[in-house]
Amino acid sequence: MADRLKKTITVEATSFTEGKKPGIASENTWYNANNDETIQRMKTLSAGDVVDIEYWVNKGYHNVEKLDLKSSKDTEPSDLKSNATEEKIADKKNEEPRILKENPELKQYTIDIQGKKFIKADGLMHLAHKVGVAEIKITHQEVNWEAECARTIVTVKLLPEKSLGNERYFTGSGSATPQNCSGMVKKHFVEMSETRAVSRALRKALNVDMVSAEEITKEEEK
Repeated sequence: MADRLKKTITVEATSFTEGKKPGIASENTWYNANNDETIQRMKTLSAGDVVDIEYWVNKGYHNVEKLDLKSSKDTEPSDLKSNATEEKIADKKNEEPRILKENPELKQYTIDIQGKKFIKADGLMHLAHKVGVAEIKITHQEVNWEAECARTIVTVKLLPEKSLGNERYFTGSGSATPQNCSGMVKKHFVEMSETRAVSRALRKALNVDMVSAEEITKEEEK
């Protein structure tokens, strides 16, 4: 993976359409949100806002790891708006996730990272067996052995009686490199991309309001 880049951009448009990777546009460039916290920050933005971003580029995709509001077109001072956003995120971190309240046995499958709880892939699989999942299938995978990076897309199919409306299929993607994997997993970055994709697809399918531990990169654990 390339090194992180830093840039100040003016937001021209935002998109959070279901089934598409959320992100923001600026000067004919699309910037994808690469984690849940970045998605939440992007949802507070409007066209005309100026933001500082940290991102990396892989196969033409601009993946935003960190985003901070610099100034807003709104009348509210940008620093106050930024502080309010920080407070909301902090409150959400301290609140026990709904999925743990509904399924107390999942607490044994959680881990604390920097004061926040994350669910392990084993916990998501436990919930999948409990709720009933018809199929977990890898629908696409790209591996660049020279660049040492992998990207996997997984689709989860719910049993008919567990489906909400007509939406029975849920897709998740995961990418991995030796640089963003920890310990012995570094050698198995392809498998880690699969695990991350499965975790994201299951979180969507089972409506899990937690990020999986495997989705956290080595840098984010520090």
